[in-house]
Amino acid sequence: MLDIKVGGDTIHLSGRFDSAQVEKADRVFSELVKSTTVDLGGLEYLSSAGIAVLVRTYKRLHGEGHQLKLQNPRDQIRSILRVAGLDRVFTIE
Repeated sequence: MLDIKVGGDTIHLSGRFDSAQVEKADRVFSELVKSTTVDLGGLEYLSSAGIAVLVRTYKRLHGEGHQLKLQNPRDQIRSILRVAGLDRVFTIE
Protein backbone atom coordinates (compact mmCIF):
# COMPACT_ATOMS: atom_id res chain seq x y z
CA MET A 1 0.00 0.00 0.00
CA LEU A 2 1.24 3.47 -0.90
CA ASP A 3 0.44 6.45 1.30
CA ILE A 4 0.58 9.85 -0.41
CA LYS A 5 0.40 13.09 1.55
CA VAL A 6 0.56 16.46 -0.15
CA GLY A 7 1.78 19.41 1.87
CA GLY A 8 2.62 22.67 0.13
CA ASP A 9 5.24 22.03 -2.53
CA THR A 10 6.13 18.57 -1.18
CA ILE A 11 4.61 15.15 -1.71
CA HIS A 12 5.44 12.60 1.00
CA LEU A 13 5.43 8.96 -0.09
CA SER A 14 5.48 5.99 2.25
CA GLY A 15 4.95 2.27 1.81
CA ARG A 16 5.28 0.41 -1.47
CA PHE A 17 5.18 2.19 -4.82
CA ASP A 18 4.44 -0.63 -7.25
CA SER A 19 2.14 -1.34 -10.19
CA ALA A 20 -0.89 -1.77 -7.93
CA GLN A 21 -0.46 1.85 -6.80
CA VAL A 22 0.11 3.53 -10.18
CA GLU A 23 -3.49 4.65 -10.70
CA LYS A 24 -3.61 6.24 -7.25
CA ALA A 25 -0.26 7.97 -7.75
CA ASP A 26 -1.15 9.14 -11.26
CA ARG A 27 -4.19 10.98 -9.89
CA VAL A 28 -1.95 12.99 -7.55
CA PHE A 29 1.06 13.49 -9.82
CA SER A 30 -1.02 14.47 -12.86
CA GLU A 31 -2.37 17.47 -10.92
CA LEU A 32 1.07 18.98 -10.33
CA VAL A 33 1.52 22.28 -12.15
CA LYS A 34 4.62 23.73 -10.48
CA SER A 35 8.01 22.66 -9.14
CA THR A 36 7.57 19.99 -6.50
CA THR A 37 9.71 17.93 -4.15
CA VAL A 38 8.93 14.27 -3.54
CA ASP A 39 9.99 13.07 -0.09
CA LEU A 40 10.88 9.39 -0.40
CA GLY A 41 11.87 8.97 3.25
CA GLY A 42 8.99 6.62 4.07
CA LEU A 43 9.18 4.63 0.84
CA GLU A 44 10.06 0.97 1.40
CA TYR A 45 9.87 -0.27 -2.19
CA LEU A 46 9.97 1.33 -5.65
CA SER A 47 9.16 -0.74 -8.73
CA SER A 48 9.66 0.11 -12.39
CA ALA A 49 5.98 1.13 -12.52
CA GLY A 50 6.59 3.66 -9.74
CA ILE A 51 9.69 4.90 -11.50
CA ALA A 52 7.62 5.39 -14.66
CA VAL A 53 5.20 7.68 -12.80
CA LEU A 54 8.09 9.77 -11.49
CA VAL A 55 9.77 9.99 -14.90
CA ARG A 56 6.52 10.86 -16.68
CA THR A 57 5.87 13.62 -14.17
CA TYR A 58 9.45 14.87 -14.40
CA LYS A 59 9.24 15.11 -18.20
CA ARG A 60 5.92 16.93 -18.14
CA LEU A 61 6.98 19.44 -15.48
CA HIS A 62 10.42 19.93 -17.02
CA GLY A 63 8.79 20.67 -20.38
CA GLU A 64 6.75 23.38 -18.67
CA GLY A 65 9.84 24.94 -17.04
CA HIS A 66 9.41 23.34 -13.60
CA GLN A 67 11.34 20.78 -11.56
CA LEU A 68 10.58 17.53 -9.80
CA LYS A 69 13.14 16.92 -7.04
CA LEU A 70 13.52 13.81 -4.92
CA GLN A 71 14.65 13.87 -1.30
CA ASN A 72 15.43 11.55 1.61
CA PRO A 73 15.57 8.22 -0.23
CA ARG A 74 16.53 5.24 1.92
CA ASP A 75 19.69 3.44 0.83
CA GLN A 76 17.74 0.75 -1.02
CA ILE A 77 15.67 3.32 -2.95
CA ARG A 78 18.77 5.42 -3.69
CA SER A 79 20.42 2.28 -5.08
CA ILE A 80 17.42 1.57 -7.34
CA LEU A 81 17.52 5.14 -8.65
CA ARG A 82 21.28 4.89 -9.23
CA VAL A 83 21.04 1.56 -11.09
CA ALA A 84 18.28 3.01 -13.29
CA GLY A 85 20.50 6.02 -14.04
CA LEU A 86 17.97 8.39 -12.55
CA ASP A 87 20.50 9.93 -10.19
CA ARG A 88 21.74 11.73 -13.33
CA VAL A 89 18.24 12.94 -14.23
CA PHE A 90 16.65 13.94 -10.93
CA THR A 91 18.06 16.27 -8.33
CA ILE A 92 18.25 14.01 -5.27
CA GLU A 93 18.68 15.74 -1.92
